[in-house]
Amino acid sequence: MGYVRSEKGRAVEIALLVLVALVVLWEGIRFVTTLGDEIGAAEAGIFLIVLAGLLALLTIVYGVQLRLELARVREGDRAADAPQEGSQAGGSEHRSALLGIGLFFGFVLMLNYIDYAVAAFVFLAAHLRLFGRYPWPVVVLTAAAIAFGSAYLWNLLGVAMPRHDFPFVF
Repeated sequence: MGYVRSEKGRAVEIALLVLVALVVLWEGIRFVTTLGDEIGAAEAGIFLIVLAGLLALLTIVYGVQLRLELARVREGDRAADAPQEGSQAGGSEHRSALLGIGLFFGFVLMLNYIDYAVAAFVFLAAHLRLFGRYPWPVVVLTAAAIAFGSAYLWNLLGVAMPRHDFPFVF
């Protein structure tokens, strides 16, 4: 984590993640039940339901991780949570949040001009490099696998995604 947040801040963070999962689940159910006759609506709804389940699972894992971290802090092991050199501390977490939001909006804007898979690759590569600080080979391989793999899965589900005439995209 790099910096210690309050219990109230952690609770709000978990609550927001659960709220997003519930909204995505609701939209998925709505797609399946009310828009099922539309082309690709049922498949998109099922995909949204799967995404909501994945987000809920990851939120549970994250919540458990935060609980374990809180227990470690309460035991007096503050050295593990002290900001390390090169980590996010102080006001830089606000800049990181703004950078993450900017990357996401950039991804959404790129969808209008380039293919989904290419936009997802650029977004994931930038996100992994900036926030994960992984080496370039890991960034490129992971971003390519997720971006082009998800494009392939969207194609299998029959969900219409932004496409352009790139020969190397599904």
